[in-house]
Amino acid sequence: MPPENSIAEPSTRTSLPRRVRFAVLYSLYVAGVVFLGWKLYGWFVYDVPLTRTSNADDVWGLYYPELWKAGAVDSDSKPGDGRLDVLLLGASVLEQMTEPLERELKQRHGDNVRLYNLSKSAHTTRDSRQKLTRLKDKHFDVIVVYHGINDVRMNCVPKADYRDDYSHCAWYASFEQKLQHGAISVRGVTSDLKASIGLGPPDVEDRKYGRDIKTAAAFQANLEAIVSSARERKIPVVLMTFATYLPPDYTEERFRAGKLDYGEGQFQLPTEVWGHPPDVLAAVIVHNAVIRDVATRFDNVRFVDQEKLLPRNGKVFADVCHLTPHGCRLFAKNLARFGVR
Repeated sequence: MPPENSIAEPSTRTSLPRRVRFAVLYSLYVAGVVFLGWKLYGWFVYDVPLTRTSNADDVWGLYYPELWKAGAVDSDSKPGDGRLDVLLLGASVLEQMTEPLERELKQRHGDNVRLYNLSKSAHTTRDSRQKLTRLKDKHFDVIVVYHGINDVRMNCVPKADYRDDYSHCAWYASFEQKLQHGAISVRGVTSDLKASIGLGPPDVEDRKYGRDIKTAAAFQANLEAIVSSARERKIPVVLMTFATYLPPDYTEERFRAGKLDYGEGQFQLPTEVWGHPPDVLAAVIVHNAVIRDVATRFDNVRFVDQEKLLPRNGKVFADVCHLTPHGCRLFAKNLARFGVR
């Protein structure tokens, strides 16, 4: 018998299972916290209800919420229904065109007009191509496309890094990754995309790469995909050249100081948002040549030469491409007269 005042050694046979049980329970606790945190994150950030997992439409809603906000996904438009349904695909210039264009169209076609404006600041032809893919089962009486300058930013990478699907930009790489996964996942949110640029203005040191215009083929492929998709559904497409105005005395400093021949507008950005000004204009010229070429080769295209029709002065332009209220009215008149008819 051991002495009465001795302390028994702890049994290794009972302490080991206790540690294992603690490790298992702690792991389950951590997993539960992570799961709950992820569900709350999905609820707050992506509007994914707590009672279900995310799906592909949550991915679309994250990147292109305008598909729902404009009512395009829920559109009940039918051919010959007596309503003029117009889909707008573009960026910030077309984004500000809803009211002036709607007013102009109603003067010409009556009140039964509905605009679905999916245009969004910074978006490129790649975005518009993708949005139309999501709407492949929807009918519109006419699709309006206006692009030319945002694709220019995609040139601001070394040639070796450039990709025609714009996956060298994190916005597009991330979207494709999540869409292929079919949902928003922890891995998809936290993964390193290895993309070299963002969707916003190029870094100052990257502007020099914009001198090499690499986007012509991608710009053409995206426009042709939009026009071909519409032609299969017997929908006319309005393509417009992209209008720009850069005063001969332009500098970023003079622009920011308000010393240039530009009027007031909803958007007023220095040309350097897209690259070095001469390179930006050169790339837009290339893109306009593509637009003219596509317009001549597809029988469902209506062509509006905004680049020729809009006067180049500060009464029309608020910066290199955005328009004043007067410029918006002229743009809408040109579009309504020659395109949406």
